[in-house]
Amino acid sequence: MNSKQAGTRVSILATHTTAGEASTRVSVADAVVVHYDPGETGFAASDTGVLTVALASTDDHLSLVHDTQVGSLTVIRANSSGGAETRGGRDE
Repeated sequence: MNSKQAGTRVSILATHTTAGEASTRVSVADAVVVHYDPGETGFAASDTGVLTVALASTDDHLSLVHDTQVGSLTVIRANSSGGAETRGGRDE
């Protein structure tokens, strides 16, 4: 299953760099994908899409808003037990 497909559960990781040191943390665990718009396609298109997710709490909202402003986000599919499932690559 594609992790950008509506209904898929995902976790969102945030990577921040401070004084040359990078650290990654879970910004939101177990969000539900509502919609994915890949943006423009074709020659010279941006690689930026828009992923809309449903979040469970106000804390999740605040965490994700903060991380979009100060970090780099990586979206990974969550497995059936609610944890992250990694397959050795990025899925943004």
